[in-house]
Amino acid sequence: MQKAIVIVILLSINGLLSAQLTIGPKVSFAKSFVGSSEQLYDNNQNLVIYRLELNKQQVFPSIGIVGNYRFSESFTNRNLSAFIQLESLFTYRRTHFTFENFLSDADPRISTLVKGVSFVRFPVLGGLSYRSLKFGIGPIFSFRTSEEKIFDLYPNIEERFRSFEPSASALIGYRVDDFILDISYEYHFNGVSEFIYYKNKNGGFKDQPHYLALNATYLFRTRY
Repeated sequence: MQKAIVIVILLSINGLLSAQLTIGPKVSFAKSFVGSSEQLYDNNQNLVIYRLELNKQQVFPSIGIVGNYRFSESFTNRNLSAFIQLESLFTYRRTHFTFENFLSDADPRISTLVKGVSFVRFPVLGGLSYRSLKFGIGPIFSFRTSEEKIFDLYPNIEERFRSFEPSASALIGYRVDDFILDISYEYHFNGVSEFIYYKNKNGGFKDQPHYLALNATYLFRTRY
């Protein structure tokens, strides 16, 4: 058993040593798909005092760096190779709401609220390349770096945005020399606005957002 483990470790090390490592910058343009919906909040007399409508989610271009390990020694077909791609990206996202306050002294009664949040994201992708085509899947680990509070003025409404946001991604791309253009799909496990709490209970929108992104990467060749 120990001999088998040693052999596996040596083969893994040999694979890493023979892998082609490339690194470079990446820019991503994403579109969020979130349906419009609304929530009503009542007081102790069961009278509605607030109405919150989710309008849209806006994702700004992400920028970062990519490290790509390419393995081809294990395949008899020289057009086929496997890859592991590690990324570090900065992302800024805005969620737009319409907030209506039914209290008699409310001013303004209807207002537009925009929740801005920034993340550092770490996609970990693995897949196969055939000639110039590439296919990959993997998890994305996102960590919140900053957020803009929007409900501080309203009693009983709190914002408890999670510091960690998990998601999963699948991509298909095309490589020309050291330039890669791909399209990726992302599914996020956290609700689009689960951070909203009313009277200490979750009062946000729990629908999971979906993203479609166009990504451009340029890789500089190096050698391990």
